[in-house]
Amino acid sequence: MRTRLKTIRAHVLYGRVRRVDTWAMTQADAAGIVHPILDARQKPDRRQTACDYCTFCAHRTTCPAITGQVEAVARTAPAWEDLAPAIRDPAAITDPTRAAKALTVARFVSTWADAIRARATELAKGGAVLPGYRLQERRGGREVTDLDAAFTRTGLTPGQFVSACKLSLPKLGDAYATARGLSKAAAGREIETTLADLIREGTPTVSLVADRKGEA
Repeated sequence: MRTRLKTIRAHVLYGRVRRVDTWAMTQADAAGIVHPILDARQKPDRRQTACDYCTFCAHRTTCPAITGQVEAVARTAPAWEDLAPAIRDPAAITDPTRAAKALTVARFVSTWADAIRARATELAKGGAVLPGYRLQERRGGREVTDLDAAFTRTGLTPGQFVSACKLSLPKLGDAYATARGLSKAAAGREIETTLADLIREGTPTVSLVADRKGEA
């Protein structure tokens, strides 16, 4: 019979930045997180709540959590009247609260618009004619299929040739795993260790994300 554990200690390892997050959780702690979610799921009057994961949902063109925001903007409902300056001129926004409201609407409208664009493109590819729109083909990106042959034909020095190439660490890990007979995870760790002094982090970028504790 398996011994009932009173506490579970969880660890999340971030290899790239060499950081570890650790926390302990009891059964009561887990129940406090899971049960409210299950209870909310069972409520007959539950309403969908929009979040960042909506971009992955196949129903974002019809989900009330998304379409409700779009409808509010389209109707210029009283609740959104204070956003009119933001719609006409985003640079005119100086109040942080108003900016947060406008950003929330923008996120939902953008999510809905992306889904509509994808659906309309599918219709056009299937032969439908959309008044005022047409399909336009863009050339795909070009790449060299044989690097060894390219190196030989260009006559460049190894340094000159490599300077024109960009190394993909994930692909290098895959090649290393195949060459050494390792799992991808083990190969990735060895690559990180072996090339630690050669790997440079790119310049961080900053973006606003929704606060999980509540929407603006």
